Amino acid sequence: MDGRREPRFWIRRFAIWKDVDAPAIRDEAFEPGLNIIWSPDPADRSANDTSDAPTGPGHGSGKTLVCRLIRYCLGERRFASDELRDKIASAFQDGRVGVEVVLDGTAWAVVRTIGLSPYDVALEGGTLEDALAVDTKGAPGHAALVEKLVETFITPEVTALIADKPHKAWLQALGWLARDQETHFARATAWRASGNPSVTDATNIVRALISAITPKEYELEAEIERLDKDRKAQEAGVERRRWLIEATVRKLLQRLDLDGQAVPIGEFQGAFLRKAARDRVAAVAAVDDRGDLASVEDLEVAYEEARADVDRLNREIAAAENNAALAATIIELIQSESPGLSAEIDDAETSICPVCEVPIDRALAEGCKLSHKLPNLDTLKGRREQNAASMQKHREEQRDAEEVAQRLRAELSVATRKRDAAKADFRSARKLREQRADAWYSARRVGDDVGDLERLVQENAAATSKVSRLEEQLDELRAAAKVERDQHAQVFAELGKHFDPLVRRLLGRVSSASGRVKHDGNGLDLVVDYGGERNTPAIDLVKVLAFDLATLCRSIEGATRLPALLIHDSPRTSDLGLSIYHELFLLTRELEDVGDGPHFQYIVTTTSRPPDDLVDDPRLRMKLMGAPAEARLLGRDL
Repeated sequence: MDGRREPRFWIRRFAIWKDVDAPAIRDEAFEPGLNIIWSPDPADRSANDTSDAPTGPGHGSGKTLVCRLIRYCLGERRFASDELRDKIASAFQDGRVGVEVVLDGTAWAVVRTIGLSPYDVALEGGTLEDALAVDTKGAPGHAALVEKLVETFITPEVTALIADKPHKAWLQALGWLARDQETHFARATAWRASGNPSVTDATNIVRALISAITPKEYELEAEIERLDKDRKAQEAGVERRRWLIEATVRKLLQRLDLDGQAVPIGEFQGAFLRKAARDRVAAVAAVDDRGDLASVEDLEVAYEEARADVDRLNREIAAAENNAALAATIIELIQSESPGLSAEIDDAETSICPVCEVPIDRALAEGCKLSHKLPNLDTLKGRREQNAASMQKHREEQRDAEEVAQRLRAELSVATRKRDAAKADFRSARKLREQRADAWYSARRVGDDVGDLERLVQENAAATSKVSRLEEQLDELRAAAKVERDQHAQVFAELGKHFDPLVRRLLGRVSSASGRVKHDGNGLDLVVDYGGERNTPAIDLVKVLAFDLATLCRSIEGATRLPALLIHDSPRTSDLGLSIYHELFLLTRELEDVGDGPHFQYIVTTTSRPPDDLVDDPRLRMKLMGAPAEARLLGRDL
């Protein structure tokens, strides 16, 4: 502790101004050692209390905001959610917040804006009033203090291990040192900080800050993490491709009508599936021998010729039938004329006087001057002979046409059967060709799918081989990292010397309880053995509290890259018993007596009542209320 009577770094003063020209609405002093910020709950009272019960709940008073404002002054970009910051800025348009800190005996004052007007000043060797009055032009901002803290504690070597910039390294350290309710003290490597580090990153940050990791080991850990991510990605790819392979095989077997049949695996699988596809094509190709003898095009031509022949015969039959019908019609007309013509001939041969209608012979008629219109017997007889000849002719034409029609009908029957047969052959051949084409294209698709399957199998084999190589590399790297890690086993052993008694003390001085700090390739592991290894939420909280206090003790000893500072915002979470919680306060108060003065600072906010002997103790720096408004941190409603 090199003769110091105070911590190397501690917070001396905290203040809030609504307006720079008005007195601070909050101006609170802190001291090394235990500092309590309490927001009493009306139901959480003791018989020793003489003051009136709080008028409001113990929540919403501003405890968390105090912690966030301190973190803000020490380097964080924001002090609250966007919504709350907007409300505060509206109510405190020229508002400021500031802290006075002491770093290696030198005072620093930091003032930053909480309103609408930008203001950021860090003043070495001054007070808050001095920093509040500084012209910001050319004045150093809070980053000047951050740089000094990094230079004093974290060092460039550690910064290189945990962040790409010094201020980011400090923010990671600050996130650990000033845990707030957002993380609920879930585990030692969980805190709210810039970037929200992963468990692996947080573990390496812890190890770097307690001097338990070397650059070589850090590089090995980073390479192990990179290769492990690659291995997990490759394994996920192997599983994904394995699923695709199985799905593709099922689909191919279904298309090849091989469902339920055993299929070889590995290099013979593709050959088996291709042969099954070829066999399926061959089976379809042998369906119809006749379809093999003639091409579909030839059969189509034969069918068209047979169909045209049938059409021709139908036309010729129709023409013959029309001719026969026409001849029959003409014959019928001739036959209908014959009776009248015969009567006219009979009349011509025995003339009747047109006047007296008395038959006369020809000689007398020729001498009669009463009528000169006598029928022409020769003409009538000529017409009868002509009609007889015409009837004979048309009867022959009718007979010939009927014979032609009868012959053509016989030919049509043969031609129709031939056409139907040609049509059946053509359809059969075309169907066969379509089946062959479908089978061929199906086989082609099967071949393509088998090719894809074989590529998947090859890729999976390559990925599986890569996983094996990565596992070998990881084993080698882990072995090398273990060699490096073993060099720092003493650091965790020394940390465990504090962790173990702190666990027993927090659990009520139980001698049967014990605690261990372990670190292996799987990360940081805090173990509490209390009638067996315990992992309840309350015990997990005890682990975090004991770990932070053990690290605080190591920082007091100068064995870490951290100031001996802790800020815990309402650490009583889960179902932590009040007896354990009170031990936290009593224990930290007793730590003040180690050496020649408190060499640490522990700021804790609480809603639960502190132990009775601390309720009226000067260590109770701030007492906030949830109501009325003026009793809250900012003294008003927002």
